[in-house]
Amino acid sequence: MATEMTIVKESPEAGRRQRERVSWLERRAEASWFVAQKTPKGGTKWFLRFEVAGFYPRLVGPFTSKRNTILCLNGLHEKMGDFWGEIQDVRDEYGTVGEF
Repeated sequence: MATEMTIVKESPEAGRRQRERVSWLERRAEASWFVAQKTPKGGTKWFLRFEVAGFYPRLVGPFTSKRNTILCLNGLHEKMGDFWGEIQDVRDEYGTVGEF
């Protein structure tokens, strides 16, 4: 006789939300990646200095916290991972074959 199965979902403690995890960064964040700017009311807004070889550095933001800035960087890396195959196709078009 088959028994009924129930699915139990683990949930964080009441009143606490689960922190989003950083999973795509390959190395620790460096201070030079972040720009903090004071608002007229005395608060701080954070910007991400994002650089890709061959492009001028870009400021992405503003963000309310440094943590949100790191989460944005993590998301940008995830998007880059999504089209990494296309980057390799371009490399193959101009690259050479051989052992280095």
